[in-house]
Amino acid sequence: MLLTPLPGGRDNLFDLLEHIRREFMNARGTSPALSARHKAYLDAVGEGASLLRGVVRAADVEALLLTRRYWALVEMTVDRDAPENVVNDLLSLEIDDRLLELNDTIASTREALNRWSATAGHLVLPDTSFFLNNPRVLKNIDFPRILGTDDTITLLFPLVVIEELDRAKRRNDAGRSKAQVALAVLEAVAKNGLSGKWKDAPSRARQGRGEIWFDVLLDPPGHQPLSEPDAEIVDRAVTAQVLAGRDITFLTYDTNQAFRARGNGLNDVRKLTEPEKSNEGA
Repeated sequence: MLLTPLPGGRDNLFDLLEHIRREFMNARGTSPALSARHKAYLDAVGEGASLLRGVVRAADVEALLLTRRYWALVEMTVDRDAPENVVNDLLSLEIDDRLLELNDTIASTREALNRWSATAGHLVLPDTSFFLNNPRVLKNIDFPRILGTDDTITLLFPLVVIEELDRAKRRNDAGRSKAQVALAVLEAVAKNGLSGKWKDAPSRARQGRGEIWFDVLLDPPGHQPLSEPDAEIVDRAVTAQVLAGRDITFLTYDTNQAFRARGNGLNDVRKLTEPEKSNEGA
């Protein structure tokens, strides 16, 4: 599973996860006596949950450690009639499963945190209003000029923005064609379903700089989207900023959305009015 660090939580996250994994390995290899193994397991879960609180989201702690088997094994600590062989088998299965989950979590989270390294350049997340209100359709938007950079640019597309564009393309209003173009361009570029290079670096650019990439920001397993799409977009942007360990540029035409983004910890919020003039129409 992929953990979502809270602000300030990524710095020592892997040290904590490695410590928790060692405790589970110790619980698996401790005394064959059931009572000792049972206690070592419960201690490992309790300490792990305590260490991760305030570092990752509460839902992540529950999914990783506080499983249904954990609560069943807690019940068995006070159930004197629980058959010893049943408790032992359930305990062994749960410890092995937690170790497998921890191994996968460490690998998946490390990959996510390394995904937007410095080579990804300028990280940018436009909200839905950016695509629907911009004078230009996506294929003609000059992002280097809007951002004032000649660095590589990685545009982030949260699923909630894709869903809103998909709804907008079915409406009969001015934003319909812009939504259609945005989705068509994204689908053509992100051919593997996650990311892809949209534009090569201009010939005058320094080697390795000036490309523009698209990157679809998937929701982690078990993610419960916020009921209001605008709030969900900002939440996904904050998550991306924490995972990246550096600022995300948030682009919007919506004043309310700009205040919301700043209030939730995004440091580079750009409320646009006329980012670029165009004679092309939509």
